[in-house]
Amino acid sequence: MKGLPACVGGVLALILLQASAGSAQEVVRHAPPPPPQIELRVPKTVVPMELFAGRPVVSVRVNGKGPFQFALETGVTGTMVSTELAHELGLPDMGQAIAGRPGEAAPTRATVTRIDKLELGEAEISGLFVVSADVSTVWIGDHLPQGVLNAASFPGLLVTLDYPAKRIELRRGELPAVDGRTIFEWNAEGTLPSTPLALNNVKLVVALNLGLASGIDLPERYDDLLRLTSEPVAIPRNKTNTGDGDSNITVATLNGVAKLGQFTINHPQIRFIDEMAFGNIGCEILQRFVVTLDSKNRRIRLESKPGRELP
Repeated sequence: MKGLPACVGGVLALILLQASAGSAQEVVRHAPPPPPQIELRVPKTVVPMELFAGRPVVSVRVNGKGPFQFALETGVTGTMVSTELAHELGLPDMGQAIAGRPGEAAPTRATVTRIDKLELGEAEISGLFVVSADVSTVWIGDHLPQGVLNAASFPGLLVTLDYPAKRIELRRGELPAVDGRTIFEWNAEGTLPSTPLALNNVKLVVALNLGLASGIDLPERYDDLLRLTSEPVAIPRNKTNTGDGDSNITVATLNGVAKLGQFTINHPQIRFIDEMAFGNIGCEILQRFVVTLDSKNRRIRLESKPGRELP
């Protein structure tokens, strides 16, 4: 199976164009490069996690200033800051870019820039290429996050999102070997972390998408393959923090169980989206778990805290 692209429901995919500096041209020809240096000044750092429309948000410092609220995503191919924040910090203009959300007809113009130092707790990222864009094209509402940071771009560190405790932990180390029960490996070509998902007898590989507020999103073609409690019902197009763009969406409840490794979820609600290529699991499901990402070894671990039963 080929790598999972950033699908409908992710915040944005970045297509970078016309950068002027030589290093920024590498950003154009390929995906944004990983930061050249990530330093953790302590064995582990723990920071509070807030939720914006169900999505994880953390406080960061940029070039020694802040704190600023950044959404922590996996459904992005790079880091983004708001146009206002880029101007406030005096970030350099290194060329033009296009930031496109799947499901949107028109992409958003953006600017390639660079952050010298971004701090998340006691973790420090140096020399980070980013794009700046109008965040109102990504989200709608008040007190919007001022940037987006890819949670899967910390090679050498474990990133743990403890949804029940509302905190995020970064520490050195690596996850144990894949066991197919709580630890999974995503495809070497995959843009997004991925996990196996069984819906009754239908087995899939779906993207783990922190930027997706809903639970299970599947391509429209699966509505005829799954046993549902009723016919899927169309829901109104709604651009309020959903990230779904102009896609047509229907929703139904699975007549049966969803299995993520050893974990079972009874009768989950599923959204079917007409322009989606691969399935996604979002925060409505993930918030029941402690999720750990090992981007160096491309592994994911899901844990359910004692005393918390999955519905």
